[in-house]
Amino acid sequence: MRWLTFGSILVSWVILSGLMSCNGRSADNDFVVSTQKSSELAELMRALYDDAEGMKAHIAQGTPVISEVDFHAILTAEATEPDKAASAEYRVFSEAFFLAVENLQSSTSESADSLFLSMVTSCENCHRALCPGPLKKIKKLRD
Repeated sequence: MRWLTFGSILVSWVILSGLMSCNGRSADNDFVVSTQKSSELAELMRALYDDAEGMKAHIAQGTPVISEVDFHAILTAEATEPDKAASAEYRVFSEAFFLAVENLQSSTSESADSLFLSMVTSCENCHRALCPGPLKKIKKLRD
């Protein structure tokens, strides 16, 4: 009876471990763990996230906000799901994002916080509609 209980626990643990590894997430962070090469667009999105973190630092210091990444490249970068990135919906969301970044870059220090949040909202709106995976990470930009 003890062996059956231990065996059942062992089998359950192996199955649970396998299932947990299938979700592609590490327990330590929000980054997707994958052995596949990331698409050009996925890499660009990661760079845009880091760029947004830098923008937050500029806002906190009261210095001009400048994007260090060619954010317009989201229209031409090779996507993981090319059909989504080629859609009219994606283009509309991209244009809204471009406008939000441009407004933020030309803002005064008094309006920079609210314009930054508008930019983050534009990211969330697109990802909510087309690629929800990164939403949890994007929401961290609001902190």
